[in-house]
Amino acid sequence: MTRITRLQLVLPNTLSALRAMHEAQQPWSPPLQYCLRRGFAEVLHHHGNSLEPWQHSVLQTLPEAARPVGLAAAALSWRGEGGVLRPGTWMQVMPVQFAAGMNDVHISAPAELSAGQTQQLMSALQPLLSLSGFELHGSAAGRWYVWSERVLDIHTHSIQSALITRDYDVLPTGRDAPQLRRLLTEMQMLLHAHPVNRLREQQGLPPVNAVWFSGAGSPVVAASSTRQRVMSDHPYMLGLCDQLNVTCWPLPRSAAELLRIRDHDLLLVPSDTDISAFASQWLRPIMRTLCGGTISELTICLDQLKLSFRGGRWQQLRRRFSPPASLQDLLA
Repeated sequence: MTRITRLQLVLPNTLSALRAMHEAQQPWSPPLQYCLRRGFAEVLHHHGNSLEPWQHSVLQTLPEAARPVGLAAAALSWRGEGGVLRPGTWMQVMPVQFAAGMNDVHISAPAELSAGQTQQLMSALQPLLSLSGFELHGSAAGRWYVWSERVLDIHTHSIQSALITRDYDVLPTGRDAPQLRRLLTEMQMLLHAHPVNRLREQQGLPPVNAVWFSGAGSPVVAASSTRQRVMSDHPYMLGLCDQLNVTCWPLPRSAAELLRIRDHDLLLVPSDTDISAFASQWLRPIMRTLCGGTISELTICLDQLKLSFRGGRWQQLRRRFSPPASLQDLLA
């Protein structure tokens, strides 16, 4: 009866949304509650913070020999956006807001920053980058990347949407990091008096007073690939599949279309997930199919939180009579 041996869903940037829903005591859809309470839960630990948690989860789905290809996140994202991938070091660069507190620093993407304003800021920073040996590249989607011909020993920290820290280890580290840290300081000084920030001040908006580098790495040749059918529209996934020399299929338009696919090993990674809508439109039919035995194994990764399920009616009965997990513990 089994048609899909393994179905893996990696849902980027969903765990923080679930925590916010839980804190606000917002209602949970029944399929989402069922998955969280009845799945076998584990936290996927990883070493270092150069990748976002969901990217680490993606790499865990690949054969071990293929995983090093996915470490150069900025390079792969640039390739996925249609850029030409050259040897050397790639990093994604974004303007951010530093807000110093009593005992920590809050780093976040600035609110109400238009594409035109970002362009102005990046144009102002380009001479400093060029003097430091970096080329600046903008994508059609409005993301920005820097490239150095040298293979640099630099490790960067992913901030996702925001980061609160009192630890300076979130700044770039590695043998070539001192140069990059000096560059960050110089760019902060330049941004302080930039016309965009003067305008923001007049509008009562916080300044765009710093820059953040992330995803540092150099593209590597794949020692192995994967036989999964990968479906995604995320630039990182498009670049990863290109580097692994496998097809990145478009996302199915619905759960029904997904469940009609004949491949046995499926990986689906949407770039933008409304977890409530996904639960009602996708999880409900997927869980129904799992319980019917058409799917043998299902895993759902909410960033680094992995939920595992076995298919079939007997497994459904076992889940039903097992003690449900605590949402408070899962989202801690």
